[in-house]
Amino acid sequence: MKKEIRVPFFEVGVKNYLYGDSVLDLAIAADKAAAKYDITVLFLSPYTEIRRVAERTKHLIVFASYMDTLYPGRGMADILPEAVKAAGAEGVVLNHCERPMTLSAIRETIKRANELELGRNGNICIRDQNLQNFPECMVKISHRR
Repeated sequence: MKKEIRVPFFEVGVKNYLYGDSVLDLAIAADKAAAKYDITVLFLSPYTEIRRVAERTKHLIVFASYMDTLYPGRGMADILPEAVKAAGAEGVVLNHCERPMTLSAIRETIKRANELELGRNGNICIRDQNLQNFPECMVKISHRR
């Protein structure tokens, strides 16, 4: 079932306040609320919990909190886009105030997300603290073939 972001939506971002089973417990509670109230819930999961959250919930749209633009191969300590997708993320947050990016980095990351069709929806949340490049908003990136 393809999940669409419907407005209004609810966003749950645990940052580094929760980890392990606590993240999954919150995700399951959010999933139940999403079903009960028929509302879109975006769940920004820690990388280490993306797979568990994606596999154990039905109504959440799971987001990664960031990804790098590298390709599979040499390297370490970066967030490989293919790994984010394989784990089950359906979208990615870019330019959060805790992980600011340049406009060129945002463009390159969007390009990588589109290459992978990251998420069936192509969901990318772009935030700009200065409100000069984009309004703070949810941007739906369409995939062009």
